[in-house]
Amino acid sequence: VHRYPAKMVEQVLTKYAGIELEDLEIKHVAYLAQYDAFYNYTSDAGSGRFVCTRGEKMGNTVRLYEETEEGTDVLTLKMTDGAYRIVSHQHS
Repeated sequence: VHRYPAKMVEQVLTKYAGIELEDLEIKHVAYLAQYDAFYNYTSDAGSGRFVCTRGEKMGNTVRLYEETEEGTDVLTLKMTDGAYRIVSHQHS
């Protein structure tokens, strides 16, 4: 089990996604108000991967594509304040 103080989670969300905790629906995550912290666990399952097979850039938006047997995954990034931030990760 891993503990993540809410303040740290807020900093990561702001830096990499340009959002704040209040922008999220957190009722389905492990959060303990008395400790103001989020929790997750690590199992022995393998982690996900994204193997970029192609990409495109339009203005300050970059779309990276991964072709799999199940279809195409699209990771969309946007340049904001000099850093790329995740906009979405979708399967089509």
